[in-house]
Amino acid sequence: MSSVPSQKRLLIYLSIILVLLVTASYLFIVHPTFAEMDQLKGKINQAKTSIQVSEGKLNEQSGENTQIEYILPEHPATEQVVLHLRNSEKATSSQIRSLTFEEENKEEEKGSSENQPASNRLLQSLFFSIEISSPDLDAVKKFINSMEAHNRLYKVRNIELPINNEKAEAPIIYTVEMETYYQ
Repeated sequence: MSSVPSQKRLLIYLSIILVLLVTASYLFIVHPTFAEMDQLKGKINQAKTSIQVSEGKLNEQSGENTQIEYILPEHPATEQVVLHLRNSEKATSSQIRSLTFEEENKEEEKGSSENQPASNRLLQSLFFSIEISSPDLDAVKKFINSMEAHNRLYKVRNIELPINNEKAEAPIIYTVEMETYYQ
């Protein structure tokens, strides 16, 4: 009879040791692994956030570059100028009668580039002259303002308006010389 209680005690001791071993293995092996996994998940989330911020900055920079390329294209982009002229023409009820383009002479630019700052040497000018017919003086002002309001750089060089003291019903025919730039 004494062997049965000692066997029960031995079984209880072994059970307690087994429970302690399982608990100790959980505390020393499994729990640190979960903690490390949580730490790695935090690092991953931090890296994702960093990537999203970097992508956002990159998109902003590429957006700015695109906008700069639109304002100062790398080629004359005369099609873009014509489109802007057409839009201004429609918005002001004016009519473009003629359009003439003239690129800046590159030989003159090379000769005078030594006296100019570096930023000015990179820009090339595209001159154009437009003969326009507008119904009244307000349409003339709107046309010029709409051209200057575009994102692309336009500079009015000269405006030739007819001198007429009488208010005639006929449309006003005038000439505008403008300049735009490209790289």
